[in-house]
Amino acid sequence: MDKCFDIQSAISCESLMSTIINNCKSHPNELLACNDSRLVQYPLILKNAKEAEAKREKAVDEQIKKGYSSNLKETAASLIIDKCITSYNTSSDTSCDGQLRSLQKDCQTASSPYTYCKDERFVGYLKKYGIVNSTVSP
Repeated sequence: MDKCFDIQSAISCESLMSTIINNCKSHPNELLACNDSRLVQYPLILKNAKEAEAKREKAVDEQIKKGYSSNLKETAASLIIDKCITSYNTSSDTSCDGQLRSLQKDCQTASSPYTYCKDERFVGYLKKYGIVNSTVSP
């Protein structure tokens, strides 16, 4: 029972502690555990443990979403670059021009996390049209 009062173990002890607490309510003074002064602290310890667990899960979920979003952005950008630079003449395709200029906005800083900012075809397009980018000097 000692481990159940630790915030890291409190959740795994929930069923055991619930049984002990219910037995102590039904049969006071019959179980040695009922005399443990920490028993009344367990609900608060459990609440704190669940809140800490929820925060950890939320942080992990946010990191996963952030990574997923970044991967989607990279994939979408690669598809746009492939479509616009490889297949079409960007000077006559205004939708491609707009899409490529939109991608360029993500490449404004040298610390941009996107690898497509350094794609030679993309950088070549930016240079050709005099568009400033962290990878292209003005």
